[in-house]
Amino acid sequence: MELFIIDEKTKLPKANPELLIIPCFKEVIRRIRKTPGDSDGREKLLNNKELAYIYYSVKWITGREDDSNIRKLLQMPDDWEPDELVKECIKEYRSTQWTPAVDSVIKIKKTILSLNDFLDKGNLLMKNASLGDSREINEFLNVLDRIPKIQDTLKIVEAKLEREQEALAKGRKGRTLNKFEMPD
Repeated sequence: MELFIIDEKTKLPKANPELLIIPCFKEVIRRIRKTPGDSDGREKLLNNKELAYIYYSVKWITGREDDSNIRKLLQMPDDWEPDELVKECIKEYRSTQWTPAVDSVIKIKKTILSLNDFLDKGNLLMKNASLGDSREINEFLNVLDRIPKIQDTLKIVEAKLEREQEALAKGRKGRTLNKFEMPD
């Protein structure tokens, strides 16, 4: 079951009617939230943005907790923060999307992000290096040698994840399943 459908016109996710079956999503959809451009909250502008936020928070596997790119894309109000209901929906949606390949991609991306921090420290080390720091410099250079291998591993795992996602939408003999045939 696809919980979100990508709108052909806006290219943004919108709620599949089946989403109303899940209690936390039903609450997000039905609550009244006022926002600029929707003074009484009846047009559900903020609700739709919150649903898109939930979708992108799970689908964009960055390995970071920073959500500023998602907020910018969706033009969320500056003072908006995800409340407990939105966080619950993210957790619920993430549980429906989790596979070992997704978990691997997240872990590898987090490793690469921590390597970026290490490289920043290493650049500072190289600038301020003296001959007595050779052990630290060698350690830094060893890490530099391993980075391309980690990036190659990430590409392999991402390709596996893509194949896995495509396989979920295929039936026998490679026929694409319609939304009513999709396994739960």
